[in-house]
Amino acid sequence: MKKIIYLFLLLPILAACSKSDRHEVENSLLGKWKAEAFVGSDGANRIVTPIENGQTIILKEDNTFDVVDSQIACVSGNYSVTDNSPQHFDMDIISLACDNGNLVKYAYTFEEGKLMLSFILPDGSTGCDEICAERYMKLRD
Repeated sequence: MKKIIYLFLLLPILAACSKSDRHEVENSLLGKWKAEAFVGSDGANRIVTPIENGQTIILKEDNTFDVVDSQIACVSGNYSVTDNSPQHFDMDIISLACDNGNLVKYAYTFEEGKLMLSFILPDGSTGCDEICAERYMKLRD
C-alpha cells in the first residue's frame, strides 16, 4: 500500500520534469536546422512561403557552425548569442562570425519547436514593420 501512495506522489513530479526538459531540448539552438519557409506579413495576415532546397545551419556545442547549401557568403565560423535585445522585441540575437571575415546577425525565437531567424541589417533593423523571418525545422542527427 505504501508503494502505491509513493507512486501517486512521485508521478506528478516526474511528469513535470519530463515536460520542461522536453521543452528545453526542443528550444535548443544546438543541432542541424533546415530552412523550410519564409514567414512574412502584409499587415493583416501572416504569409508563409515554402522554401525549396533551403540551407542547413549546423550549430555545434563548441560555438562553431557550418552552413550547407549556403545562401549567404558564409559557410563556417564561430557564433555567439546575446539574450533579450530590447531593440529587437526582446528577442535573442545570434551572431555568426564567418571564417571569411563577414559578420551576420539574426534575431531569433522559437515557434512551436521551429527556429525563426530574422536577418538584421547593418543599421540594426530587420527591415520589416512586422514579422519577416526564415523558419527552420530541426533535423535529427
